[in-house]
Amino acid sequence: MENSTKIEQKKIKTEFLKDKESSIIYHKVNKVFVMGIIGVVFSLGAGIFDYLYHTGLPSYILDVLLFIFSVVFLFIATKIKKQELKKYIERRKKK
Repeated sequence: MENSTKIEQKKIKTEFLKDKESSIIYHKVNKVFVMGIIGVVFSLGAGIFDYLYHTGLPSYILDVLLFIFSVVFLFIATKIKKQELKKYIERRKKK
């Protein structure tokens, strides 16, 4: 995938997303990715709220934990999406 041009990469990704059997995991992981983004936004908003209204230390700790886990979800989801695309390219080359 690294050696191909951007147009070829886009074409391969489009074919991959059209293939329902191959892209099931990709679509499910995409939902986790979206939840990670929502978690990051929510944790930042909650952190600002906690700062403005001077809530206690447990609130800050929960906000930081939510932020950390959301960022981890984002990284893992991105990694899995790339792995699935690579698997599809390998299967496609074998055919």
